[in-house]
Amino acid sequence: EAKEERPATGRSSGQPWFERDGLGASGIWAAALVAGPLAGLAYPTLRSLSAAVQQDDISVCWVLGVCGGVPPALQDFFKSTVGLLFSFLLGYTFYILVARQVALYNSLFEETAVLTQLIEESQMFLPREDTLKILTGVRQYIALAWADHHYDPATVSAKVLRSNMDAVEMMSRVLVDGIRAGNPLYGEVLASVRALRMAHARRLAAMQSPIPGVQYGLLSVLALFAALPPFLEPSGGSSTLSQVLYGLLVAVLVLVLAVVLDVANPRRPGAYSMDREMSIILIALQDTLTAIEADEDEQRSTFEFGAG
Repeated sequence: EAKEERPATGRSSGQPWFERDGLGASGIWAAALVAGPLAGLAYPTLRSLSAAVQQDDISVCWVLGVCGGVPPALQDFFKSTVGLLFSFLLGYTFYILVARQVALYNSLFEETAVLTQLIEESQMFLPREDTLKILTGVRQYIALAWADHHYDPATVSAKVLRSNMDAVEMMSRVLVDGIRAGNPLYGEVLASVRALRMAHARRLAAMQSPIPGVQYGLLSVLALFAALPPFLEPSGGSSTLSQVLYGLLVAVLVLVLAVVLDVANPRRPGAYSMDREMSIILIALQDTLTAIEADEDEQRSTFEFGAG
């Protein structure tokens, strides 16, 4: 019997950090609430430093090695270019990730429908003994296949390929044996088992992130550049209102980045996690299987008692 292997997680699976650790709703707000006040407090100091650099302050220039002002034309070019690139990349990234989230929910409920159909057909078309075998396979399937949403999809697919006897294959063998025995009704249930394999593959495909890690890094760099224009002006003046506004700006930038990173990771607990939906469906499936198995056991006991 082949040794059961758990899919690789964390760094060993090659997943970026933002796909290993979900921020969660509380983490998103905490990141923004921390970054905003810190940026507001640092604003006067940074304004004074940028003014000293642009006014050729000898001491500052000697430490930083950079001096001189920024022409207004270059300031405008910097602001417009950074704003355009950040807006485009942010919108594109978020659109792709939300589209993936929709596909993931569709595949989840499709898989649930196939499981429901499989349970119903096994009761209608199969004898009691083979029905219990199929129900056992379904229970094993949801215990393993529905736990794999916390793992790398490619690793899970590779694990299924290497497996000598996963739950779907076990159910398929039972049904193929019934077809060979001359019962065509087994073929109806076998079609549902095959559909289950395809539905699981579609869910894994939807879980695979289409956005490379370098794109998130580029988006973070552009967000940093978007916060720099206030320091391009030679004036070092600051006011309480400007501190508050700058703090709000940084908080919003961090909040947007945190939301993007969170929606990028539906496999970990977070604001965009599927854990709640999967938990509700999983409990319902387990309750249904338990009720059916109890009913089958009761009918078997009644039959044996009557025969005795």
